[in-house]
Amino acid sequence: MSASNPGCQTQLLANVFILVGPGGVQSDLHIVDMECYNTFGNIWGLYLGRQAYLLLTDTEIIHKVFVEDNGKIFASAKTHRSKCPVSESFFQPDNDDWRRIHQILAPAFGPTQLRQKCGSYLQYLLDHEETKMEKGKKSLPTSATLTEDEVVAQAVGFLLRAYQMATHTLEFVAYLLARHPSVQHQLQQEVHTAIKQQGFTYENIAGMEYLDMVVMETLRLFPPVVWLQRTCQKLVEVCDLKISRGIQVTVPVWVMHHSREFWDHPCRFDPLRFTREERDLRDPVCYLPFGLGAFSCIGSEFSVMMVKVALASILTRYRFTWCSQTPMYLDIETLGVTRSKIPITLQIELL
Repeated sequence: MSASNPGCQTQLLANVFILVGPGGVQSDLHIVDMECYNTFGNIWGLYLGRQAYLLLTDTEIIHKVFVEDNGKIFASAKTHRSKCPVSESFFQPDNDDWRRIHQILAPAFGPTQLRQKCGSYLQYLLDHEETKMEKGKKSLPTSATLTEDEVVAQAVGFLLRAYQMATHTLEFVAYLLARHPSVQHQLQQEVHTAIKQQGFTYENIAGMEYLDMVVMETLRLFPPVVWLQRTCQKLVEVCDLKISRGIQVTVPVWVMHHSREFWDHPCRFDPLRFTREERDLRDPVCYLPFGLGAFSCIGSEFSVMMVKVALASILTRYRFTWCSQTPMYLDIETLGVTRSKIPITLQIELL
């Protein structure tokens, strides 16, 4: 499979899509993915430079690769390691390091820890730092310890990514609430009633069902990342599909979240998609805001709680409304973290 016109930035070629040209990588990955999905169906190929990618929306194959395999054949996608401390973060290490770091950090994001401030997480990292055997020399990390570089990376990476995700999600949810005042009104009623009865506590925020549905639906429409990736480490056959060594097996999250195969009226903002009954009826593989399987984001609950606390705090005193500068539609950038290309300007009214 080769490109007949290297200068073309978006050339369709059989079931392969050329994503890179002289102008660089396209920033609208979600648009590219939707075009490929609508053209080729639930399996297609893509080249990013010389790297081949296999993109899938077949839920059976996704489950086998991302859940059942558990990282044995399909490993965490490797990225270039730099001297930057964040390169040691659990977002970027090799497969074996990732497993060790994930195992160590998972308890730091339990319900008890979520009730506390970020300082408890930083202390948790320090408590699990390796002991220096001699000054100037580092011992190899064990299954229960982190290196000094890993401690720095976890602290920096966690704070940057968690707050980045929360910031963009809050922008999107504020925009959606301003556009759907009936949803905002119902959410404010829940917030006011709950806080009046029980006060502003972790348990109270966690128990707000409609707040949870609003945030989950916002993350469906605007998932923080639009690609989940695994590296195939050897030739393997999955559901009659042969996958070669070195292929980046990728789930296009935006497609999964906006496909009519999984969602009725997928572009519509409808928090009721996330009632307990609706969740039980739906294949969990089609909703992937924070990944899937062994390599899913362990800090997702913390990020979601940050959004809920901020949103509930705001809605106790204010409401979001449109103004003359509010965009009718959002132009989305999905290369990296999902965000709006243009400022989201809203009017805030005091209740």
